[in-house]
Amino acid sequence: MGLLESILSGVAGVINDSGCDWTCDNCGANLNYQPGFTTEDGVWTCTECGEENDVSEDNIVADDYVGVLREFDHDDGTKETVRFTKTREVHEFRDSDGTRKGSIWRKR
Repeated sequence: MGLLESILSGVAGVINDSGCDWTCDNCGANLNYQPGFTTEDGVWTCTECGEENDVSEDNIVADDYVGVLREFDHDDGTKETVRFTKTREVHEFRDSDGTRKGSIWRKR
C-alpha cells in the first residue's frame, strides 16, 4: 500500500480487522477503534492497558459461540464471570454495583 492509500484509508476509517469485532482479553476495550489497529501481524497491544492480544485467525470465535460459561457470586459481593476465547480463559471481577474490579487470564 502506498502512502496516499494509507492516508486515505486512515481518513476513511478503513482498518484491517479481518471483519471481526475485537476486544481486549484484559480490559475488555474495543480494539477496532484504537488508532492504527490492524490484524496484519496477528497480535495487537491494547492502547488502554498494554495487554498483547491474539488478533489472528486462530482466535476468531463464531457469532453463535457462547463465550461466558460460568458466573460466580462471592461472599464479599464480587461477581466473577469466566469466559473462554480460543486461546485464553478470562476471569473478570465486578463489584455488586457492576463496577469492574479487574481480570486475570491464562493461556489454554
